[in-house]
Amino acid sequence: MTISIGFDIGGTKISAAYIVGQDIVAVQKLSYNRSELISDIAGLYKELVSNREPASRIGVSCAGLVDSRAGIVRFAGNLGMDQFPLGPELEKALGVPVLVENDARCAIWGEFSKAQGSLGKNVAGLVLGTGVGGGLIIDSKLIIGKNGFASEFGHLPVTNSNRRCACGLNGCLESVAGGRSFEESFEATTGQSLTGEQLAERARASDPLALEAFDEVGKAIGQVIAQLDTALDLDSLVIGGGFGSTSDIWLETAKASYRQGLVGSANRENLRIVISQLGEQAQLFGAGSLS
Repeated sequence: MTISIGFDIGGTKISAAYIVGQDIVAVQKLSYNRSELISDIAGLYKELVSNREPASRIGVSCAGLVDSRAGIVRFAGNLGMDQFPLGPELEKALGVPVLVENDARCAIWGEFSKAQGSLGKNVAGLVLGTGVGGGLIIDSKLIIGKNGFASEFGHLPVTNSNRRCACGLNGCLESVAGGRSFEESFEATTGQSLTGEQLAERARASDPLALEAFDEVGKAIGQVIAQLDTALDLDSLVIGGGFGSTSDIWLETAKASYRQGLVGSANRENLRIVISQLGEQAQLFGAGSLS
């Protein structure tokens, strides 16, 4: 049975999973100090494999622009990383090969791997959190791209936003469907400062302003799904991330927007739009699987 270990580096915590075959058998978390990241991961690794068979390879999920070939985090502003050799440093500390990959790509690969073929061979994913990340699998292979920055779907344009995105462009999907932008946009429009969770509660209670805000999210997501399917003729698209948990509010709007924007829709079998099955463990499972 294959044994792997997946790590996920968040803004304040590191999560680690011990994976046997297709099953996560143990998960541990640790609050970490950025200046001691390598030693904190090494300590968590030793704790995780204590009294267990060690893994021959390790996968690490990390936000930002990740050069997985070199194991370097080229830039991750929220994590304070700039040209940081995360993979090489961890290999020195742990003495085993380490693969470092973007967190959204890990999440989508995790969903794809866990599904064991039921999603098809051509799969895209949107990971909706504070921002919007993405992943793309073609012919059962994860697409990384020339620079290692493929599938930044959160920065594809949508027509129902002209808001400035954190990337510096206007009208990105993330400017509508990223959790932070969603809250900021609602406050700018209504003068009410509410969290995404509070807005979801209001929408589920049929509050018209909250429903209208989530309707714009659905329209934007549907537009991007249509762009992806028009270009790539996909089998499935997976929606994950913390903000993805609000999909019960906007998913039907997104499906309608997708069908409206899809080129040649009368002659296509629509892709399957599915919600994450792994939840917050998707990055961990994906990182371990990729390793």
